[in-house]
Amino acid sequence: MGRRKGDFNEEVKHTLFREVNGHCAAPGCDKFTSAGKAGQPGKAYSTGRAAHICAASKKGPRYDPNLSEPERKSSANGIWLCGHHADEIDADKGRFSAPELREWKQEAIERARSRIDTKPYRYQDAIDLVRQLLPIAGHVPRPLSGAVHDLIRTEDMALQALDPRFIVESEFRREGQRVIYLSAADEPIDINMTITGSHVLEFWEQHQRREDHGIAMSLPTDAFRFDGSPLFAELFSVPGGTLCVGPKTRKALNTFELHQPTTGEVKRYEPFMGTLQYGQQSVTFEGSACDGIFKLSYQCLRGSPVTFPQVTLAIHHVELWEGRPIAHLPYLACVLEIFTLVAAGWRLHTALMIEGKNAFSGDVIFNLQQKAFFETDLHFLEYTSLCQQLAKRCGIEVHFMSTITFTLRQLDEMRTVLRLFAGAKLECGQHNAPVGLEHPIPQDIILFEQPKKADDVPESIVCTRRGGTLDLFGKKHQLPDTYIELTSVRMRYSTVTSGNGRSRVRVVFERAPDCRCFAYYERRHWPPHLVPERGFADDAS
Repeated sequence: MGRRKGDFNEEVKHTLFREVNGHCAAPGCDKFTSAGKAGQPGKAYSTGRAAHICAASKKGPRYDPNLSEPERKSSANGIWLCGHHADEIDADKGRFSAPELREWKQEAIERARSRIDTKPYRYQDAIDLVRQLLPIAGHVPRPLSGAVHDLIRTEDMALQALDPRFIVESEFRREGQRVIYLSAADEPIDINMTITGSHVLEFWEQHQRREDHGIAMSLPTDAFRFDGSPLFAELFSVPGGTLCVGPKTRKALNTFELHQPTTGEVKRYEPFMGTLQYGQQSVTFEGSACDGIFKLSYQCLRGSPVTFPQVTLAIHHVELWEGRPIAHLPYLACVLEIFTLVAAGWRLHTALMIEGKNAFSGDVIFNLQQKAFFETDLHFLEYTSLCQQLAKRCGIEVHFMSTITFTLRQLDEMRTVLRLFAGAKLECGQHNAPVGLEHPIPQDIILFEQPKKADDVPESIVCTRRGGTLDLFGKKHQLPDTYIELTSVRMRYSTVTSGNGRSRVRVVFERAPDCRCFAYYERRHWPPHLVPERGFADDAS
């Protein structure tokens, strides 16, 4: 097919290419755009393009009617770009101006000139620099961070030039490691790999696990030798490296339902978004819901029927709650309900969805061993919920702390206090021994006559127990006094004289066999025949 009107001729294209040494002129790109074809001596290919600064046709971007036809076809009106940026400047007509593109071109030409007779920085230079800077400041200070980034980017481009079939990108980690990511086009790439020495067996074991279960592989670089790619030969010549082959994964969605086995009641919850790791023998799902607070993971063995030998439900990323007022913790009630129902024996029904298609579904029946997995999480969620309700009752603001510790006894006490706040009258345990109270005899009473009880009839008494303190996520709160009511008791009086001659009245309440003990906060529970002036209300027992 012939050239279109206004296209650059081959001489102009060659000039534009040489001006920037084959690099894309777009700022921040600087990609190599040409290389020889692997295994085909004398042949080369290019991913770059000579693009017009001012369009050759009237309908094109940045068309300048003041330019003559020869000027539109000249190298002065052209710029060398990679395919991506060439398409970008033509697609968005209003975004890129002609002066801006001319500035791109000039800067790229100057970069090419500065590289003449210079050797690209090696990535080891960048590694050494980062390792020197990190222990000093904990990070790479500005403006040195920009210099380090340029060093690494320069090395990435140098590596990519060794085999343009791959895109090379890398990043630094705090421990001074450089991680290199390689990605390639969909077209097949032939590279010969040889595994050396004692690593052969380890390679095949890891390879089999990846095929069967999708598990990632990780081996030292000195275990391999590559032919057919100068890039791989260069990378694997560096001592102390590690080759990682990622797991076989796909994005997936897991529905989440709980079924009551007896009544058939069904509760549906927010689905889990996550990743499916798959192999020929099993698939493993790991995902989260409720803004990352709730985590579900399981392994499913392939075959019929579907079985779930490993299932984990857990709270996850509770740091999202850290420091928040516990009155406003998102998803707490939902996640607590799920854990409570699972602990009560509800069955989990889940369906795995991949790209909108149902891959498989099945029921999970949690056995006792699996329940122990999330029992600690259940207690923690319940503690948080109780703190939330009690803080509201007490009118105080409490903030969430993920590092809080508590005992199961504290959890029981919190449940009791919450029921008392709700107005409950709770029956509590009691001892068989009598309850005794001693009161001083007022000095204006000379003679104390022990009262006689008519028919010795049992009655009820109410005493007050001073309120203790309640610890809510490290914040202590004073509890109200508790009324303790004893039913069916008989009062016995006696006079006790101390060593200093002062007399005291001793009252002993003997419990009848049918005596019961109750605790409550509200006076509305007092026995109808009992008023505060009678008995020993407001006294400590």
